[in-house]
Amino acid sequence: MARTKLRQHEPYYAIPALLQLNRISRSEAAALLGVTQRTFDDRIAGYGDFSIQDAAKLGQKLNEDWSQIFLE
Repeated sequence: MARTKLRQHEPYYAIPALLQLNRISRSEAAALLGVTQRTFDDRIAGYGDFSIQDAAKLGQKLNEDWSQIFLE
């Protein structure tokens, strides 16, 4: 029987936009964090969450303060 995923939080809408503005692929961002692209996409969609270390890495790569990306 297939398991239904439960959303843990609202999606992070800023991350895909920032990735596109910085011309960074989702697979490249996933590799930066050491996860699969599917896991990365699930976290953005709200089915998982990022650690503070992940947030800091993404913020640095996107030239943004991680708190502005994740806490808005």
